[in-house]
Amino acid sequence: MAPRSLLLLLLAFLFIVPLVAPIATGADPDTETEITEPEDVPYKSTDGLLMSVYKDGESGLHKVTLTKRTPTLSVPLVVDLSGSLLWVNCEKGYTSSTYYAPRCHSSTCARYRAQSCYSCESSEVRPGCHQDTCALTGYNPISGEQASCELGQDLLVLPSIRSIRRVRIPRFVFGCAPSALLKKGFPPSIEGVAGFGHTSIALPRQLASQFGFHPTFSVCLPSLGSGAAGAIFFGKGAYEYSHHQKVFHQLPKLVYQTPLILGSEGQYFIGVKSIRIKTETITLKSTTTTTTTKALISTAHPYTVLESSIYKQVTEHFVSQVEVTEGVSLVQPVAPFGTCFSARSGSGGAGFPSIDLLLQKEDAVWSIHGSNCLVSVQPDVQCLAFVDGGTSPVASIVLGAYQLENILLQFDLQSSLLSYSSPLAVHGTSCSTLHAALASP
Repeated sequence: MAPRSLLLLLLAFLFIVPLVAPIATGADPDTETEITEPEDVPYKSTDGLLMSVYKDGESGLHKVTLTKRTPTLSVPLVVDLSGSLLWVNCEKGYTSSTYYAPRCHSSTCARYRAQSCYSCESSEVRPGCHQDTCALTGYNPISGEQASCELGQDLLVLPSIRSIRRVRIPRFVFGCAPSALLKKGFPPSIEGVAGFGHTSIALPRQLASQFGFHPTFSVCLPSLGSGAAGAIFFGKGAYEYSHHQKVFHQLPKLVYQTPLILGSEGQYFIGVKSIRIKTETITLKSTTTTTTTKALISTAHPYTVLESSIYKQVTEHFVSQVEVTEGVSLVQPVAPFGTCFSARSGSGGAGFPSIDLLLQKEDAVWSIHGSNCLVSVQPDVQCLAFVDGGTSPVASIVLGAYQLENILLQFDLQSSLLSYSSPLAVHGTSCSTLHAALASP
């Protein structure tokens, strides 16, 4: 063959083959071709990222719908503040041309501390089923079950706070889980869990690392009655978004701060010294040498759960402090609650005391009252939205999702600090209003 022909053949090999070569599932991404990104959706060009969060009426759980895979698909996931990673069901119907499964002991697996190797028992090769890849542990926060998952990487697309444009994250790391992990406790449409814990692989730190954000995220959960979305956002703190001053001047300042106590598996705790109900104070017995009791902040529990001895004191003191008025009286409890009243659902908690958690930091008080304290279960019947957790709950106090609704929470992982607002309803606004502002250009 003539030298000229050889040269043309070599050039064709160098420039054409890389364009048409398939992306190999299971290869180490350190050696793979970067996914081509559209010019109108630049990577790493945002000051903040936004997730829309909704409440599921039947389960009381909160959920986000994320855009993943190629071609892109909307994937509904349960929000788990304690979750150590994002995991999805890959066993049924997971199809994506951009899915990667790094080899065991690769640099990617080492970066996310996935030290164990994963091998699928099935002979079928698909996302979540390869040999000699990296293993993660997926956890169902409702049933408590866990399962081995394949560490996978795939496209994740999130809205940017500053514009209508979306930002593509080509190789977001997640757990590719078996469908059995979804069998208990989840609404039928759910495909996995969005973990917001403080681990390196969970959403907050992984996104902060990808975009150079300060490792801070904010949560504003909507109530069911609002029917609209709340917001989970990453990047700047809420009050740094100057182009939304009209909305933020309505928000109560995050004047309350308390140290975050980080659990070994990604959880967030705060220290509670005592509980105050009007003139009555309940002193908590700590199980450690500290002077505070750890309270877990959890979206996996629809309502606040208290260890039995604490629950008994809280309910007794609460009942004794209720202002007895016409039409307000104790009635037969409605499960899962133990203390219920005959009261109009539109009363907004009038005549009922607030429950104040006196926190670790001096002068920091978490006040639970009104719609965060009472839940309407039947016409003209409201219950104290606290549940008896028995003698061995996951924590002596578990602050459930109902008590977190329409409160702005800011988790600063670098400073281990939680900042929080008073209830937004007191200020004539809501998490849905905040979401609408952050979602608009």
